[in-house]
Amino acid sequence: MATKRPAPDAAPSNLEDGIKKRRKPNEQGGRSFKRAHTVNETKAKIRSLRRLLERNERLPADVRVEKERALQTAEYELRRTQHAKQRSDMIARYHKIRFFDRQKAVKRLKKAKKSLSECENEGQRRILEKEVGECEVDQNYAQYYPLELAYVPLFPTKKGDKEKAKDGDDGKDVEHQNSKGLVGREGDDAMREKVRQSMREGTLDALRNSRLIDSNKGNQNMEARSKNPESAPKPSSKRDSQQEPAGDDEDSDGGFF
Repeated sequence: MATKRPAPDAAPSNLEDGIKKRRKPNEQGGRSFKRAHTVNETKAKIRSLRRLLERNERLPADVRVEKERALQTAEYELRRTQHAKQRSDMIARYHKIRFFDRQKAVKRLKKAKKSLSECENEGQRRILEKEVGECEVDQNYAQYYPLELAYVPLFPTKKGDKEKAKDGDDGKDVEHQNSKGLVGREGDDAMREKVRQSMREGTLDALRNSRLIDSNKGNQNMEARSKNPESAPKPSSKRDSQQEPAGDDEDSDGGFF
């Protein structure tokens, strides 16, 4: 009687393929979690470096300097990551409001330019020219308002006005229209002046990316320190006071970074 031939050995390879397929989603999930929580790893590194520097007073000088530089680098990376996240959140939060404000500003500008081109009265033309300039400021306000700051709407719509319109009122105040039929502008007056100044200087992109605001803060801090020398940071220990003269050149150029 003939014996049966054994079945081919295909099962082990199939099992290995199944194991590999099951492992891939887990590995991808771990990487995606790290990408979404990059701050946690940096914070843990900062905590460990601080503990090392605070609890080990007998560290060699070269090791301490190396760890202090690593701590400064980690703190800088943390600030940069948090800054980028805050910027992204602000852009997403106020994108729609800025979009509608810009649309309204463009319509107002077109209407003002049309009225100016059709006007023949010299006195009225001066008024319309001023209005065209204000509408240009409105448009640049909505477009170049610093992305990292909470946006103050130019033409806000209040909930109470919407409810009045639903109750049967004429709804003229829903967008705060003035006697000329234009929507009354609000916004941040101080920021409007900065936009106006940036239009004259050609620095609107810098204002949008907050480079002008950061430079102004730095200048104000330098002026405050020059007026009040006592407010300058003092060394906290003998080690810091001994190392302070060697670090003056780095501090004058912005420190480690």
